[in-house]
Amino acid sequence: GITPSLYTRFSFLSSAEQNAGTNSISAEVDYDDGFIMYLNGVEIARRNMGAVGTFVPHSASATASHGARWESGNDNPGVLETIAIDPGLLADGENVLAVQLHNVSTGSSDLVFSVIVTTGGANPRTMVGPGNENRYFVGHSEPVEIIPPTETKSPRFTDWVELHNTG
Repeated sequence: GITPSLYTRFSFLSSAEQNAGTNSISAEVDYDDGFIMYLNGVEIARRNMGAVGTFVPHSASATASHGARWESGNDNPGVLETIAIDPGLLADGENVLAVQLHNVSTGSSDLVFSVIVTTGGANPRTMVGPGNENRYFVGHSEPVEIIPPTETKSPRFTDWVELHNTG
C-alpha cells in the first residue's frame, strides 16, 4: 500500500575528546514535506508535524506542503534550513540521528530529506553528510518491533531506534 511516511536513521561516532572540543552543532536540512528529528532519542526539530513532543502515527500526513531545494533545480537556497542542536546531546561513542519523514498526502509525487550535520569548536567536523549510510523503514506500520538479527523476515526491518515512549 501507499504510505505518507518514512523513518530513517544515521549512526556516527564521536569521542569524549571530540565532544569536549565541540561548542556548537548545526544541521542543514532540505525536506519535503514535514519531519521530526531526534538526536540520541531527544527531539531536536519538527516541521509541519504538529506540536512539539506529540506522537505522530505512521499514517499521518504533514500539516503543510514544503518544497525541497532540488525541486527548483538546486537554485533556491532559501528552502534549506539550518537548525542549531545542543552539543550536550552528543554521547561518547555511537550517536544516532533519527528522522520521521512525512508527505503532505499519499498522492504526492516525492518525499525528500537531506541533512548535513557539522560541529564548531576546536576540531570542526562533518558528522552526517550525503556520503553517510543510513537505515530506513517505510512507514506501513509503527517501527516498534525488533526482530533478532539471527532471523531474516522479509520485508520487515530488523534494526531500528525507538522514537516515542510514553511509559
